Amino acid sequence: MRLDRAFRNRLPDFDFESLHDSHDVVYGTWADGRLTYTNNGWDRFATENEAPRLNRGWPLGRSIW
Repeated sequence: MRLDRAFRNRLPDFDFESLHDSHDVVYGTWADGRLTYTNNGWDRFATENEAPRLNRGWPLGRSIW
């Protein structure tokens, strides 16, 4: 799990840990499309689809667009 601290602070009661090991791809963005959160499903998807640039090579703060 990768989680932007400022994003986490805006959702203090949200349980990100419950999404951590989901098989579903879960991610969060700021309104302008900058990546703020990814779970293990994101990494698994990238690996299974031979897209290493999405797996850890896509840093938090980078636009998904």
